[in-house]
Amino acid sequence: MDLTVQKDTEYIQLDSWNNNIIGVNLYPPGSAMYATLNGGNVPVNNEPLTWMLKYPNPQIGEVLVVQLPLTYGAGEQVSIQVYYSTQPGGNAGANFLSANQTSYGEYPFFFTYSMDITGRMWAPQMDTPANRITWGGCVTTNDYLQAYMSANQTGVYASIYGYYKTCFYNQVPTANYLMATVVGYLVEGEIYDPEAFGRPCWVIAEPNVLASALSEFSYLQIFEATTEAWVQTPYIWGPNYRVIVMPPVYPMGGMANPLLAYTSQTTIVGDKSQMFVLVRNIAQMWTGAQVTPSNWEDTWINEGFTTYIERNVLGQLDGLSYSVVESYVGNNSASMGSVLGMPNKTYHTLHPVLHGANPNLAFSNIAFEKGFQFLWWIATQVLGESPYNQGTIQDFVTYFINTRNL
Repeated sequence: MDLTVQKDTEYIQLDSWNNNIIGVNLYPPGSAMYATLNGGNVPVNNEPLTWMLKYPNPQIGEVLVVQLPLTYGAGEQVSIQVYYSTQPGGNAGANFLSANQTSYGEYPFFFTYSMDITGRMWAPQMDTPANRITWGGCVTTNDYLQAYMSANQTGVYASIYGYYKTCFYNQVPTANYLMATVVGYLVEGEIYDPEAFGRPCWVIAEPNVLASALSEFSYLQIFEATTEAWVQTPYIWGPNYRVIVMPPVYPMGGMANPLLAYTSQTTIVGDKSQMFVLVRNIAQMWTGAQVTPSNWEDTWINEGFTTYIERNVLGQLDGLSYSVVESYVGNNSASMGSVLGMPNKTYHTLHPVLHGANPNLAFSNIAFEKGFQFLWWIATQVLGESPYNQGTIQDFVTYFINTRNL
């Protein structure tokens, strides 16, 4: 990793969790970028560094402290490489599926998951949503497994023993929790009408799922274009929008990784009734991927604003009554979640107090629904605007997306 020193320091601290650290080496400045753009090959010159793991905590992992050979001043560049392996079992960050856990049933599948803090389970990193990084990597596979990352592909290179190395790079500064990697027996299909408004959209899925996914997601281009028009800010992640249909054991509705949005197979039901999940993932290309809270006690900034955009977009596409009903159902589900209870009373609020706990313990639809209700209340009761309508909240979202300062 290439790092820029913010203030004088003699060490680097990284978050890690259940990783087997083998060693850390110091490389010439810029070596990570060099490796990203040159097939994963790193410069030869390096020196080993002293390191230790400190402050183990079963809730959030431990701190990898790397001692530098000298004091680096503010503004200087330093590049290190951490050699490590993930630990088998109990790792929510790096997920290895057997063939019988996939739809196709013949090949294994691998995917990473980084939210909220599980990214440190598959890669030591400075793991906070306040951190914005450009990132890349290379994945080595055989010739029948395909690799994807939440980044743009930069090249495919022949490797040893007939394997291939696929490399990626995301040049847009992105929060750590949006890093994602997938490997599987996968194919792609495009959804694009050049006569219509919007950018090309790509669907990635196992071969026996792709046709039904393309049919179910046929409005994907319209969803993206309508959302982009509502936020009044360009889509910054490249010329395409990409979504991948995950294997049936994937336990969540979706995960809005830029350039590789995960979605569950449960969104494919034959009547397009679950398309709100796709609209939500698209909205998070702005409120989430671009505007992100600085800590996980303010998750509602992601989820509340995203839900507000989602219901406005769906209101434009499907009519006001659809948004009203979805809001009503969402409110009931949030109320039920509060009744069922959580271990900390603040977890029922828009600002859960974590006190060093794993933020996933406080994650629920409360951030989505109470966040939406708060914004709806501001728009209708404070500002006197019509509900589910473009207005001050839309302007507020647009301003902060452009400044990325929320």
